[in-house]
Amino acid sequence: MTSITEDMTSITEDMTSITEDMTRITEDTPSITEDPTSITEDPNSITEDMTNITEDMTSITEDMTRITEDTTSITEDTTSITEDMTSWPAKEKRRV
Repeated sequence: MTSITEDMTSITEDMTSITEDMTRITEDTPSITEDPTSITEDPNSITEDMTNITEDMTSITEDMTRITEDTTSITEDTTSITEDMTSWPAKEKRRV
């Protein structure tokens, strides 16, 4: 059960990270699209925003991969627990 709790905690942390990344993407995108004059006036700013968005998207992908791994681990642990609980009475009967 500890493993499941740790996986659930990890998923929660990854979801929080995804939310933070999405917030940054939302903040960076308007600066690119709302002020077309900034492209000619400050091209470095656009490059920085695009770099930030790319980094955030990479981070989201990494978080989603960890969530998938944690979910798989939870499924495996749950299956193992179910199998143990199913076979437990049979093991007890043999000892009697």
